[in-house]
Amino acid sequence: MKKRTANPLVPLKLLVLWWSWALSLSLLASEIAACLELPGEAGLHQAKSVNRTTNRLAFGSGVMVKVGFHGGVWTSTDATNWIQRGSGTIFSLYAVAYGNGLFVAIGNEGAMVTSSDGIRWSVCDSGIDERLRGIIYANGIFVVVGYAGTILTSSDGVRWSKRNFKTEARLQSVAHARGMFVAVGWGGLILTSSDGRRWRKQPSGISARLEAITYSNTAFEAFGENGIRLISHDGFEWIATNQPKIL
Repeated sequence: MKKRTANPLVPLKLLVLWWSWALSLSLLASEIAACLELPGEAGLHQAKSVNRTTNRLAFGSGVMVKVGFHGGVWTSTDATNWIQRGSGTIFSLYAVAYGNGLFVAIGNEGAMVTSSDGIRWSVCDSGIDERLRGIIYANGIFVVVGYAGTILTSSDGVRWSKRNFKTEARLQSVAHARGMFVAVGWGGLILTSSDGRRWRKQPSGISARLEAITYSNTAFEAFGENGIRLISHDGFEWIATNQPKIL
């Protein structure tokens, strides 16, 4: 009887899933600073920005990639030892996703860089100069959101199309679950889409800034300023589980 050989990537995949789950629940800078021990100013930048996005880390092709300040990109195969890579951009990177065999990282002033292995990176033309904040790959498509209501989509991570939605609000984060994309932003803005191309506004019942969106435990969870937290099981009806703190 053959002895089964353990897949060395399984523990790393489990660690990535746990890390993403813990990040979306806590959104505490102190925890992220402890987990992502980046050098100097880069680590500080990531810690301060944890409330703005939940997808600074991605896993693909056996490599974990995380992004940060001044175009910072780091890779690891064990989540312990990290190697800094050249990204080709000086602009701060706020989010990264993996899909269709490609890492795509996005950030300030429309910055976008891509890599097939996480090691060698190329600058990609996003077609805009707005600040980009969230990215996800799901249902065979990349979706990017950012300032001034920016929504970009791409099936290959290289050629991008801008989607129109009449808002100038800052979109900060995007998630996908139950066959639906959900994006959140300032002014309590919540948008939903079944395909990433056509979007509809959903009532949130608040005007606070929403900074992050995730899906866990059968529900979408949106997080915002002063501790606001909204939940929804279908993406259409949202309930505030707490009210913003008055400072």
